[in-house]
Amino acid sequence: MCEVGCCWRRRRKMSVDPELAGVQVEEVTAAGAVQLGEGPHWIDSEQALYWVDLLAGVLHRLHPASGKHTSTTPPGKKSLGFVVPVFRQPHHFVVGLGLDVALLRWDGETQCAIERVLGSVHATPGSLRFNDGKADPQGRLWAGTMSTAIDKGVDPQPEIGSLYSLEESGVKKHVDYVGISNGLAWRDAIMYYIDSSAGRVDAFDLEPASGQLSGRRCVFDLQKNGVPGVPDGMTIDSVGNLWVACFDGAQVSQ
Repeated sequence: MCEVGCCWRRRRKMSVDPELAGVQVEEVTAAGAVQLGEGPHWIDSEQALYWVDLLAGVLHRLHPASGKHTSTTPPGKKSLGFVVPVFRQPHHFVVGLGLDVALLRWDGETQCAIERVLGSVHATPGSLRFNDGKADPQGRLWAGTMSTAIDKGVDPQPEIGSLYSLEESGVKKHVDYVGISNGLAWRDAIMYYIDSSAGRVDAFDLEPASGQLSGRRCVFDLQKNGVPGVPDGMTIDSVGNLWVACFDGAQVSQ
């Protein structure tokens, strides 16, 4: 949920709610520095954390109990937008490689392999890439795109990204005019979504079987509520509280 690499390049003080005063925020150093840490997933059966270094195109694995860190670079020299473990298929992940959604096999030790491309977004080469991605409670993958200009230190062309789901026939577009597609979370028949450029958390009504979205509305605007930073990664807890990582805000907001 939080950007894994957010404090590896520069130390920052994170604000902590008094109710969470006992929670310890620690800098992870075993894996070293990353260019842009994204998309953490904890695999309980392995007691291991997986995440990507998006710009470097590297997949990381950390076993905290032993401190062992390994990494692998998928072939193709593409950005690696997200990694999502495949249910009941050990060592298999769905990843965002540039503008491809691919099935990747990695045992956490040896070099990974791309088994097949599951779907692709067609755009001018080098203009867009996948950013954040996650699976909904039905197991359907959702992922969004954004301009690559910002990766090169150039002002991005606004709102040229989109939000997609992965279906049997390939990728399906649901939302247009997206600036920086980011956090996703679900509760019952509601999908929460962050376009970082908009500075807010939105909600959609979701038809679980078909994946159709409707009724988009804003549920929380950071600026209007005095929350610093830009909304980025997001997750939801067991009682329905959203937790939003605030890029350039040095905090996780509930």
